[in-house]
Amino acid sequence: MSALKRILQIAGVAAAAAAVAAFVKNRLVPEPQHLDGPAPPFRVAEPGRAAVRPDTAADDLTEIHGIGPVYAGRLTESGIASFAALAAADAAAIAEIAGVSDDLAAEWIAAAGELSR
Repeated sequence: MSALKRILQIAGVAAAAAAVAAFVKNRLVPEPQHLDGPAPPFRVAEPGRAAVRPDTAADDLTEIHGIGPVYAGRLTESGIASFAALAAADAAAIAEIAGVSDDLAAEWIAAAGELSR
């Protein structure tokens, strides 16, 4: 009988550890997003960062080559949600917001200028 008791204790500890792990995962890990939905915010905008006036009409920034859901989410969280807003932005500010090179940001801005016409 003591072997059965010991097995039940071990099973109880394992179940409790699994419950704690599930709780922590649900609190710390963002919910998965569909590709057509917004990307989870991985970086929070800091005070004093290059502020861009958010536009009322949002465009699908992923239409620009090189901008995927994560980069689009970062730009949208920073107030750049349209081609016109991206085309009017500074390349250095976009590079800092998205975490990319200035050259890539400049390519995105040029492409956004073409799409905003």
